[in-house]
Amino acid sequence: MRYRSDNYGARIAVLPATCRRGIHRLAVTGYRATEGNGLLRVRCDACSAETTTDAAWLLSSSGPLANSAELDDAPYVALITR
Repeated sequence: MRYRSDNYGARIAVLPATCRRGIHRLAVTGYRATEGNGLLRVRCDACSAETTTDAAWLLSSSGPLANSAELDDAPYVALITR
């Protein structure tokens, strides 16, 4: 899991903007992000509807919970399946 701080020092979680399969933009198709036990799971709604294979992102998280989240592929571009 990647994080950044805004100008006021608030912690922001940076989530992938594209599904793990590399075909859907999460802001367009929808997604669900849940966190528990040090893992953040980002599930693409379109992938969930299309396949029985779990194509969700599973990202380890650390530290305090973020104040907010944003979508950005830059930190994850090497991990996106195409």
